[in-house]
Amino acid sequence: QSLFTLLTVSMGKTSSKVRHGNAVSRGHELVHVVEPPLFEELPQVRGTDDDDFVVHSILVRLPGIVDSVLAEGAWHGPEASATARKAAQKRLIALRTAAAEGHVPMEAAPGAWGRAYCASHGDDADGDQTWLSLPWFHVEHCFYAHMRAIVSSAKGSDMFAPHKAKSLAAALPWLDAALAAMPDDIRTGADQALARDALPHYLQLALWGNRGDLSLSAGAVDPASTSRSDADNAAALLQDDSDAWLRAVAASAGTIAIILDNCGHELLADLLLAVVLLRAGVATDIVFYAKAEPVFVSDAMPHDVNAHLEVLAERAPELAALLDPTLDSPRLRVVAHSFFTSPLPFADLAAAAPELAAQLSASAGVITKGDANFRRLIDDRRYLVTTPAASVIDYAWAPLLAVRTTKSPVAIGLYKDAVEAAAERNPTWCVDGSHGMMIYAPRASPEGGLTVADVPIEIWCEIMKFVDWESRIAAGHTCRLLRAAAHDILFWKPHIKRYFPRAIIKPPSEASYPSQWLARLVGERDTAIKDIGLSDHHNRNNW
Repeated sequence: QSLFTLLTVSMGKTSSKVRHGNAVSRGHELVHVVEPPLFEELPQVRGTDDDDFVVHSILVRLPGIVDSVLAEGAWHGPEASATARKAAQKRLIALRTAAAEGHVPMEAAPGAWGRAYCASHGDDADGDQTWLSLPWFHVEHCFYAHMRAIVSSAKGSDMFAPHKAKSLAAALPWLDAALAAMPDDIRTGADQALARDALPHYLQLALWGNRGDLSLSAGAVDPASTSRSDADNAAALLQDDSDAWLRAVAASAGTIAIILDNCGHELLADLLLAVVLLRAGVATDIVFYAKAEPVFVSDAMPHDVNAHLEVLAERAPELAALLDPTLDSPRLRVVAHSFFTSPLPFADLAAAAPELAAQLSASAGVITKGDANFRRLIDDRRYLVTTPAASVIDYAWAPLLAVRTTKSPVAIGLYKDAVEAAAERNPTWCVDGSHGMMIYAPRASPEGGLTVADVPIEIWCEIMKFVDWESRIAAGHTCRLLRAAAHDILFWKPHIKRYFPRAIIKPPSEASYPSQWLARLVGERDTAIKDIGLSDHHNRNNW
């Protein structure tokens, strides 16, 4: 079913679907299909999407996080007066109640972005605006901003400090095992080639460490969440583009930027990855980009990086010395920026924080960690999961590797077979953190461009459903997709733009068609002809 199809459905049978022109037969019913404007944007994830996970996240997980913060007691500073503590506690309980009921506390939207965004969606005077009706990514950031404002009023700083300390303590056995498994020649830097060969392994350690996410567990620490067998991890790796990223960054060693996610197991794994990147000669130095303020419970801030480095220094002082950010010429620098506490997508980075965009553009490579950063990469929009990453992350400042375990119902850059296999193994694969992916996007080209041959077959099959085939055939225009698509580019451009709204569509050369793409298209031909209602006599070879 197309992401761009609006269906008017009455209750009844929901068995197999067969398309008939501008209608769909569903059981014994006929469901009418209405086409939206050509350039309508893909929707952002909202609680009104009939998505149980998103609704549960807003109405249950967010209030649970307030309960956890109140229980841990780090929501106020020691110097706060009793009156200030009581007032802050009362406001936190009110925020918890509002979240559980879905009401947006519009009158106190904190921060310039919060006020501007909430204002653009109207006020809540009539009760129509709820947490569920706003984009989920904005809701979460606005919620945490409210919490920060309340905690700040009670002289508090990091309301999640106790949670992160427990997460770090729980990860120490894993760190001990990982250090014991690290070859001495990598620890000492004696064998650069060995370190290069080990990079895929350490990238996967950094990937699976992302399962330890305290916002997913509402603050509860569960060491078992990151403990899986190698066989389980291999089966759960949906897409691994790390080789492509490593080839791109190895061509010219320089600064590697890592945009951090969680403390504990994940941040420890990130530190080990930084060591191996330096020992391999792939990176001359590393920059960790951290949160400037607490967000998403276990998100790393600069003081958290220091705490994890202290733990590393107790166990492997030579590695901690390599990463010491206090040196005159440090190999590791830690940078905090307010952009990461806003709900803005990475596509807006150049306009919102040009100095940060310039730093990333000067990097030899970028790694984004975690689900929230992945959602920021794609503006939390519901792309087809087979959409090529380079067509969505077409603004990449440097060769970019998005490393995340799946904790939200959005994805790109995957293959249909991998997604189907994951769904068969685990129906909640896309939201429970069980599966992972490392998605590559090349440095954005100044001229950009996307040809029809770059569009995957799954999306072509969706595009075909929008074509008025009766009119096209009556006018003598058969679908010149294979050899003469360059002549038809103006026809296909608006349809491709549905799926790649920022793409620059350019004519392809004949050599640009991958043989695998052609083979898959031919293999889909008979089914596609039936789907669009064409009979055999309409020259299927031309199709």
